[in-house]
Amino acid sequence: MAFEIERKFLVADPAIVRRAARPGTPMRQAYLSAGATSVRVRIAAGRARLCVKGPSDGIRRAEFEYGIPLEDAEEMMRTLRCSGIVEKTRYRIEGEGFDWEIDVFGGANAPLVLAEAELDDERRQVPGAPWLGEEVSRDPRFTNAYLAEHPFG
Repeated sequence: MAFEIERKFLVADPAIVRRAARPGTPMRQAYLSAGATSVRVRIAAGRARLCVKGPSDGIRRAEFEYGIPLEDAEEMMRTLRCSGIVEKTRYRIEGEGFDWEIDVFGGANAPLVLAEAELDDERRQVPGAPWLGEEVSRDPRFTNAYLAEHPFG
């Protein structure tokens, strides 16, 4: 079974992140089903993916992701979504041998900026960075599915 183990933080200083990050990738995503189990469609860099995520167990949850035709994803976003569309640009930063994904939200979720660290072990420690703020890994208000229904802005 495929799992995602993720720690998530607010970003205290987005300006530092933008200077240090590689060029970003704009993304749009929508949820076809939200709740303990969610189904999401995402479009980024001209490609589309369908993702099914199971209920969270701490910072771990089942995750299955598949490529789908771009036209199908666009149609799903138009006709099947159960909430708003989440718009964000994802940046990547390497730090101390660790890769961070930084999501700068646009649209209704601006000015939210989150940093995510995907881990291979739940016990792995995440190195600190001067731009990291409060950890929100276990706060459901900072999941993309929640933000699609209850925008941050």
